[in-house]
Amino acid sequence: MKSKRLSSVEKGSVEWTERRQSSYYSSIANSHKASQWTSTTAHTTTQLTLKESIIPLVLVTILFFIWGFVGGLGEVLNKKFQNVLSLSKLESTGLQISFYAAYAIGPLTYSGWIVRRFGYRWSFIAGLIIFGIGTLLFWPSALKRSFGGFCGAAFVSCTAFPFVAICGPSEYSEIRFNLVQGFQSTATLSALVLASYVILDDKSGGGGDDLASIQWMYLGVAIFVFLLAFALYFAPIPEITDEDLAEQARQNASEQGRTEYEEKPLRKQYKLFFGVFAAFCFTGSQISVATFFINYAVEVKHGLSDTSAAHRLAIAQAVYAAGRFVACAIMTRVKPRHLLLAAVTLVVACLAAAIGAKGEAGIAMITIEFFAKSCVFPTLFTLTLKGLGKHTKKGASFLIVSIASGIVFAPAMGAAADKLGTQKAFVVPLVGAVVASAYPIWLNVRKEGEKEEVKSADEEKSDQQRDVEAARIREGFNVYCEVNSRTTEGR
Repeated sequence: MKSKRLSSVEKGSVEWTERRQSSYYSSIANSHKASQWTSTTAHTTTQLTLKESIIPLVLVTILFFIWGFVGGLGEVLNKKFQNVLSLSKLESTGLQISFYAAYAIGPLTYSGWIVRRFGYRWSFIAGLIIFGIGTLLFWPSALKRSFGGFCGAAFVSCTAFPFVAICGPSEYSEIRFNLVQGFQSTATLSALVLASYVILDDKSGGGGDDLASIQWMYLGVAIFVFLLAFALYFAPIPEITDEDLAEQARQNASEQGRTEYEEKPLRKQYKLFFGVFAAFCFTGSQISVATFFINYAVEVKHGLSDTSAAHRLAIAQAVYAAGRFVACAIMTRVKPRHLLLAAVTLVVACLAAAIGAKGEAGIAMITIEFFAKSCVFPTLFTLTLKGLGKHTKKGASFLIVSIASGIVFAPAMGAAADKLGTQKAFVVPLVGAVVASAYPIWLNVRKEGEKEEVKSADEEKSDQQRDVEAARIREGFNVYCEVNSRTTEGR
């Protein structure tokens, strides 16, 4: 019995070693194949050092800056279209519906296929081309004063989220993502400040019924987007294969003290599905608050103009951008899961207070809520992706799809605002934040269970090692006795 057990253990060890070697050589082959597409070094994304990851991250940060800028314009256009086109709050959310619907379509269709087939470089270029065509459609839409045309132009493609999460050392993924999105928030702030003076300000001519300012602004964005797509063709963008991701997950498991890495099928990645649901609820809450911030500010503080409310939104976005940089500093001392739980808890408290607050107090509550929620999505995104191995790309696609929750929450809040008023309609994002808070609570509770599991696995392996060692001693003793017996008989 013991010899059979020993043989089984040794056989398992040999098979495990062969799998690791096969994965390693396959990773090298795939990395070489990817380098033919990208004309970069032999490094894959997960193998980049902190210094080597700076250049590709700077390039991707420019993409985030563009998306942040256009997103900021959308928040102001929502109120602009209510005024110029005589739309209700619910009807004006058509812009948000079309904008965020792209997140439901792109990752699961063309962008996901392009990433897997041609790599990140071509997914970035294809997304920018689609994005540029969409922004060009703003010109005829403004001439025809067609709200449907504006909605069609709002589609955007995004594949940069997973790239940032896995580009470089995994221990810095949360900090890296918060840092990049901090620059995205800075772009949103810049757009809000510009739009408040160009689009909504009566003194500059943008506050009337004229949409010409929007035409020229989006034409400039389109030209810059096409130039960036051309530049990315020559840029050094590293690639990553599923084998690289699986190897990274095994290395992370080893660094965390786990004796073995279990590669589960996608249908059993329960943390991923829970994280996607939480991201769906929280992102929907976040989008609806930003969409109706100006309406809320005008309602709770009587006499406040749209332009002044847009300036308050710019202040909130400045706090939001600062919050992401502050989160980067905090996570050098605090575990990301702890920060995530604290941030979501503060968001829930601020939204609840904003429903009953009046005047500057209500605006202050929403501003603090902006600061608290700034780190939630990037931290949730990276924590959910960790440990997925070869399923990381698909998992990232699911998480990006969760951003499409804006097509559910924004119209729901718009309908509630038309009937109850904007302030009472804040119950909608409050419910979303409360539901999403279950995920960080689960992450922190589950961590203790993981530690016990790891400890149990370590003890089990120690027992197996002792059994193997004992079996070897017994086998050696038996051989010694047999040899000694033969020697005695020979004498």
